[in-house]
Amino acid sequence: MSWQGLGLVGLGMSLAEAERALGVQLTPRVEGISAECWVTHRADGKDGGIGYLVMNDRIVIIQAAPDARSQQVTNVTDTRGIGIGASEADIRRAYGNARIRLAPGNSPEAEIEAAQERARLGIKLAEPEPSLDYWVEVESPNHERALIFDTRDGKVLWLRTGLKPAVMAEGCD
Repeated sequence: MSWQGLGLVGLGMSLAEAERALGVQLTPRVEGISAECWVTHRADGKDGGIGYLVMNDRIVIIQAAPDARSQQVTNVTDTRGIGIGASEADIRRAYGNARIRLAPGNSPEAEIEAAQERARLGIKLAEPEPSLDYWVEVESPNHERALIFDTRDGKVLWLRTGLKPAVMAEGCD
């Protein structure tokens, strides 16, 4: 994975170009998504952890995550060897200048409010709350693309590459 794309699929390619490059059809991961923005994957089931976010018929984000169906972890890494399971320290060593921020949907304030509401209602959790997710962003030299590493407890859970500003949002937000 690089600021250009992943393997034969480049950021900015049309859906038809990506299908020709892969030699396989891409199919929506979830039905009922808008024609302007949707997530797709290989129709043949290979590389189930790889998703392509398409906006207006162009691939704008490529994401590598554990395959939700098979629970297999993808072996995709970026050009510097950073992949799922790598540490935030590995990212800093590889890139130097990386920005870390709370991932969308994660905020200490929301966690505190949820805990207070559970306490008010007398709800006790069987398991401890998971740690917050962070996004470690490495911007391309021209500032038009970025690699995003989603981390929890200092370890990479998934990674994505994409065109800005799309890559900075969660899904089609």
